[in-house]
Amino acid sequence: MVINDETFVCPADLPFAVEEGYELAAINALRRFQEQMKGEAELAGLYTEADIAEWITQSRREDEIR
Repeated sequence: MVINDETFVCPADLPFAVEEGYELAAINALRRFQEQMKGEAELAGLYTEADIAEWITQSRREDEIR
């Protein structure tokens, strides 16, 4: 999910009240995290949504074995 100025966040989704005119701390944190994670999927060999789905499936199989 890309976080941008058009992203709608319902106040009930947040543990604090949203006051008009203030940036949400949660949105800013997600933007920073998104920036920090750029390129990490490619470094892990995940280039397509199918790659990601296969990685998730494999991870779940490994969890079931443990």
